[in-house]
Amino acid sequence: MPPRFAVPFADVKVTEGLEAVFECVVTGTPVPVVQWFRGNTCVTPATGKYVVSQKEGLHSLKVQNVSPLDGGSYQCRAINRLGEAMSVETVAASVPHKPQKCDLLLSKTVSPGDQSEIELEFEFKPRIDDSQKAIQLRAVTQKEQEVEGEKCVNISFDVFAEPSQEERVEFRAEDSESCSFEFQVTEAPPKFLRLISDYSTFVGASACFHCLVTGSPHPSIHWYKDGVLLEGDRYLFAGNDHSLILPYAGVQNEGEYRCVASNVHGEITCSAHLHVRQRIPGVPYFAREPDSVRCAPGFTAVFEYTVAGEPCPDVQWFKGTEQLFSDARRSVAHHPDGTGSLTVWECMEEDTGLYMCRAVSTLGEAEMVIIDKPHFIKVLQSVQSAVNKKIHLECQVDEDRKVTVGWTKDGNKIPPGKDYKIYFEDKIASLEIPLAKLKDSGHYVCTASNEAGSSSSSASITVRGKLVLHSLYFCSSWVPHFFFCRQKTSLVICRRSGAPPPPPPFFFPLFFPFSSPFFPFLEPPSFVKKIDPSYLLTPGDSARLQCKIKGSPEIQVTWFKNNKEIRESNTHRMSFVNSVAVLDILEMKVDDSGSYSCEAVNEVGSDSCATEVVVKGLLFLLLPVTFLRKPFPSWFVVFFFVCLFLVFFFFLAQLTNSFLLLL
Repeated sequence: MPPRFAVPFADVKVTEGLEAVFECVVTGTPVPVVQWFRGNTCVTPATGKYVVSQKEGLHSLKVQNVSPLDGGSYQCRAINRLGEAMSVETVAASVPHKPQKCDLLLSKTVSPGDQSEIELEFEFKPRIDDSQKAIQLRAVTQKEQEVEGEKCVNISFDVFAEPSQEERVEFRAEDSESCSFEFQVTEAPPKFLRLISDYSTFVGASACFHCLVTGSPHPSIHWYKDGVLLEGDRYLFAGNDHSLILPYAGVQNEGEYRCVASNVHGEITCSAHLHVRQRIPGVPYFAREPDSVRCAPGFTAVFEYTVAGEPCPDVQWFKGTEQLFSDARRSVAHHPDGTGSLTVWECMEEDTGLYMCRAVSTLGEAEMVIIDKPHFIKVLQSVQSAVNKKIHLECQVDEDRKVTVGWTKDGNKIPPGKDYKIYFEDKIASLEIPLAKLKDSGHYVCTASNEAGSSSSSASITVRGKLVLHSLYFCSSWVPHFFFCRQKTSLVICRRSGAPPPPPPFFFPLFFPFSSPFFPFLEPPSFVKKIDPSYLLTPGDSARLQCKIKGSPEIQVTWFKNNKEIRESNTHRMSFVNSVAVLDILEMKVDDSGSYSCEAVNEVGSDSCATEVVVKGLLFLLLPVTFLRKPFPSWFVVFFFVCLFLVFFFFLAQLTNSFLLLL
């Protein structure tokens, strides 16, 4: 068997002064000779710069104390008498980011014991192509000190969350005095950018699980099989790429494998299954499986294989259900030693599809279906949006047959529902958020997978309006003449001229109107017009309960009767259009009497109003008297009429006396 890279090594990006490690797994019979090259120059460990090692098919090259001069192309060549294989990747060295410290000096003499409070608001807008989250700063006030007879206090900032492309914050005053500080993000929980997927192989063949992990500090990786920790040197990594290699899989290796990534800020896991199939002596099997081929139009595609079995099996090729033979555009070759190939000349778009290689003998047959894992021909793009706007993420794969698509947000699976709408049609995968909320900000990953493997595309969503508020307390030194203003996308502190500071506690006034789209103000729901307080109806009538609501969308309206939710039915119809909520009750019955309420809810609050509905028969309505409250006691009625009679008699007597005097 000619040499083959079961696991090729990947590009490495490393900080200057650290180590760069290339690792790969090489198979072949006889065992290949492996050499490492930098450019066209063979790497020699004698210089002390490089360390070359090999163990059970795992080959590694370590470049020590990396400098910018070590950047470039590195090659790994594997050679035996049957052929040669080569893998080429690059290493890039970056200068480490060195945070700088700069003090913003503001002073004001105040009376001892006074206390001032300043509220700072920071907002960071990531770059359009940045897939990382926003940054948060936490201010830490140190102990009060005395410098040259004056008391002062130092404020330091701790940085949390994930890296940003632009790690710089600037404060500027009106007279062009400015102060800025740079920082380096050092804390972030682990996150899988690519998950491990199920793997199937034969007894004696190799198996590999591969994943991509990020985090700060760099997460530690542990592998488990059926809950048992795997120890030894069977796993390797290069940068954020981690792999678990099983050079010779056996039936005992079959089971569930789990990768656990953890650091001081969190832990995350992913799992997959390994299926190991048993080979039956004499029955055909593929010692070398044909690989999927990606080919540009007009070029040649070659599928190569090695089949074994007693007697040597015959080989047939199929595209879909059509058997392929040698013709003007295809060449089918099979050799007595079991090797062979299918060659497609001058590939065209219609040559794309599912190919199957079948090996047949008197003892049985073996099939190898050649499918390629899906690849993204259009990747996700990061999106920034204001709250309550529609957000649409879209990507496209090159294959949709037997392809499943899944979405995750910050490593958590996204189920389809009213908050997220997921589509996959005509090779286009899309995720739609009808009404964006602040909580929708995050890192989104679309994973397309089939039996051959999976591919992922990721992007970030930033919903504007998220403010990170921190309060700084100063015991006794100053109250600055400063205020906030907005310049384009920057938050700037400007110094007032001649305006005395207000007495403590003091807050910086924020010169962003809350109604602006950049910092929207969310209003809880409230009733502009409530339901009428009561309804008196007869059986068979229809009732309309109506109210008007204001507040920030999305407002959810729910109707209740005697504290039980009312569902849409033939007799109950509900609507909420133009801020007006309506409940129509058709053909009312006596049983429809009760207490009805309307509840309005959004993400920042709720409100409700209620009414009483009474349904009575027609005879009840014809009664001359309807007691709206309990009648007065009889003694009270007698007393009332006696008093009324005495008052009337008194006025009548006075009127009579006046009339007699006139006579």
